[in-house]
Amino acid sequence: TSTSTVDIFQQKENFKGRIFEITKDKRKKEVQQLTLSNINYVPVSDKYTCKLKISNGFAANCEFKFLDKTKKELQMTAKILFFSKTERFQRVE
Repeated sequence: TSTSTVDIFQQKENFKGRIFEITKDKRKKEVQQLTLSNINYVPVSDKYTCKLKISNGFAANCEFKFLDKTKKELQMTAKILFFSKTERFQRVE
């Protein structure tokens, strides 16, 4: 949601992350953890594919691509069966 942030860091061959909800008093409250694994670049579509697992039990195949050359904004689509959900993320330094 717009009141959430995701902190992602590399851990060996995978990426790990923590999903935070921003509270009314502007504090970060961790609500979930995630893992991105099996990351592969597909040059034909200029996208990356990966497996996404969230600590609440959600797992999906994902695609993501950077929307600008500075790699500050990306779009990720999670796909499970016949459903998909797309979100945009913006890097905050």
